[in-house]
Amino acid sequence: MRKLIQCVQNDNMNVSVKDTIYAIHNAGFDGVFLQWYNKDWEFSQEEQLKLCKSLGLTIEFCHLSYKGINNIWLKGIEGDNLTNQYLHDLDVLHDYGIDIVCMHLTSKTIAPQPNKIGLDRLKKIIEKAKSYNIKIAFENNRLEGYLEYIFDNLDYDNIGICFDSGHFHCHFKDKFNWDKFKNKIFIVHLHNNDQSFDMHFLPFDNIGNINWLDLLTKLKNANYSGPIILESCYRYHYLEQSLDEFYLDSYIQARKLLQMFDKDEIILKGKLYLTSGGFLDGQRGEKSDKIIIDSCKNKKVLFVDNATLTGSNVSGIENIITNLQKLNAKVKQISLSSENLKEIFKYDVVYITGGDFKPLIELANSSEIKKYFYQYLKQGKIIIGESAGSVIFGKDLKWLYDIKNGTKPKYDVILPTYKGLGLVDINFIPHWNKASVDLINKTLNYEKDNNLKITRVCDGEFLLFSF
Repeated sequence: MRKLIQCVQNDNMNVSVKDTIYAIHNAGFDGVFLQWYNKDWEFSQEEQLKLCKSLGLTIEFCHLSYKGINNIWLKGIEGDNLTNQYLHDLDVLHDYGIDIVCMHLTSKTIAPQPNKIGLDRLKKIIEKAKSYNIKIAFENNRLEGYLEYIFDNLDYDNIGICFDSGHFHCHFKDKFNWDKFKNKIFIVHLHNNDQSFDMHFLPFDNIGNINWLDLLTKLKNANYSGPIILESCYRYHYLEQSLDEFYLDSYIQARKLLQMFDKDEIILKGKLYLTSGGFLDGQRGEKSDKIIIDSCKNKKVLFVDNATLTGSNVSGIENIITNLQKLNAKVKQISLSSENLKEIFKYDVVYITGGDFKPLIELANSSEIKKYFYQYLKQGKIIIGESAGSVIFGKDLKWLYDIKNGTKPKYDVILPTYKGLGLVDINFIPHWNKASVDLINKTLNYEKDNNLKITRVCDGEFLLFSF
């Protein structure tokens, strides 16, 4: 079975590295990778290695220091000394039986252009590693072009790639030369972020928004055959839990990635539930209650109120939120706008309430909400629509305004556009169990005259779409 590996992180907050190693071991990981940074740590890198081995943890690889790495490309004593340090590291790690090391090619946001000076130094390092049967995995750490330069100019079978998912998402905006580096990915660093900076969050953290299914598919197509390797860090909001709880959680996330990677079928599917009455008393039903309860119980729920802020629907907000809280759901009420769309990724479920269609149409056409909802669903998360909050997922809502014209003032407005989110190809009409004879006749005639199919949904019913 593919191994599960975790980083021995020396920058964990408020805990010792020794405690970190024990927590990784207790969580169930098969092995670790070590930060071989040659720093004056209280518990040295050699002591870390020996403790890991004594606990039966595999040393998958060692990550060499990148301090001063830009000097590798510059003429002078600093670059020569750095090269000699790497050669010495290889001597030491060979004695310890390490067969893979990870290296950066640059640091920070500005570095010298790749050149023959650096190439010649790297050749010495690579050839020393080859003599020891050690592979070197160069990381996609920050700047474009350096990996390509190395592989265009050096032909050694012991060099490959360390693919870092956080850097891929944050620094490179999900760009990587998959075709060029196919069959060359030796190891990975798997962690999450929201693209604003390199956060090192756990893979399925609600704040991060990496599309794991898509990424693992790309790794699989690139013929990556190594372990699932996390590069996790105990800091930020994780300090709210104990160190042992954090690494147990990280182990669970690693297991999820393992299941996704090793199964051919999609096992992580986002779910879009389009309901008529939602979780509002008086409009609920056994079928819709079950999917809402199963989705929201003990979860973090974002309650989107854009359609409900005016008119009679305001009174229903408290009722729905109370019903959700009875499920031990942590509920936050929000009006979505172009400025706060990323908030959705912090929650397990997004609940979009009903009411007036106009604010939802305006949101759909003035922001990137469609893209964000799609990314959210592709992460395997859940969106629940209620009434207008369901209808908005269709392509165009002009038909609804046409057949309901004259029934309520909100349907008598002329909008610059009636385009919806277009994430589903249906025309959803809610509350069909309450439809008047006049509305039923209008719907039938509209379908006939416009060759349009309108999907009727009664309170207590729902439609399910998987992503």
